[in-house]
Amino acid sequence: MTIDDFIDVQRVNLESIRKLPSFSEHIPLCNKLYLFTMKLIPPISPPLYGMLLQLCHREFLSAATLIGQAQIDDAGACTRRAAEIAKVALAFKFNKDNFLRWVNRDLKVKRWEARLNDQKIPRLTQINYEGIPPDHEILKALRDEFGELSDMHIHFTMEYLASQDWIGAQRTELGYFTAEPIFIELALGRLIDFHLIILSAFDECFGGALQANLEWSSLLSELQRQRAKQLDAIEPKVNALIEQLSSQSSDLGTAE
Repeated sequence: MTIDDFIDVQRVNLESIRKLPSFSEHIPLCNKLYLFTMKLIPPISPPLYGMLLQLCHREFLSAATLIGQAQIDDAGACTRRAAEIAKVALAFKFNKDNFLRWVNRDLKVKRWEARLNDQKIPRLTQINYEGIPPDHEILKALRDEFGELSDMHIHFTMEYLASQDWIGAQRTELGYFTAEPIFIELALGRLIDFHLIILSAFDECFGGALQANLEWSSLLSELQRQRAKQLDAIEPKVNALIEQLSSQSSDLGTAE
């Protein structure tokens, strides 16, 4: 496949996938929720939260268009980054010292110096999540997604290898793009669901200002209603796919 071929397939995929209701209706509605969220940022809120929110919005748009091009793995990297941004936002909210730990300019200078001198690179200062309740559901959801995306789409793991679109009799030829339409629909839905969790994290950072706004809450409820309707519609396809995959061998061979 040449670079021109790759670009042509991207364009064809995007034109086709963007016609799906999950893309043409649900993605714009989630985007509308993001844009409205930016208008509801409390004036007394530290500007940094608004910056982090916009970064998450950009990751949402990037992931949506990558899924629209049938590049689910690449979209996963964007979503993982958004998860990390939202985790950091919560860490700042519960412990103001975390910002100083995160900036830590002296440590960052030492890390670059170590790279230039071929020395062991000092570890980054870890964000401290103390003070956040251990049963904090939003933080748990962010961590779970971060870990799963790391295994599936970031690191070169067996999960990553197995998730590729292998074709041909020996399943050794790479399809480069996700060919199964149901995977596209599931990826778009999961993207939306996860960014709703991210918006919930920012709602906490903003002291509940989002949920307190009736228009914002109404938009959220409408998006959740549409997502539930979509899940009901694709459930038979998902069940059929699970049955098909369970009947296939998962043996991809052993590396020499």
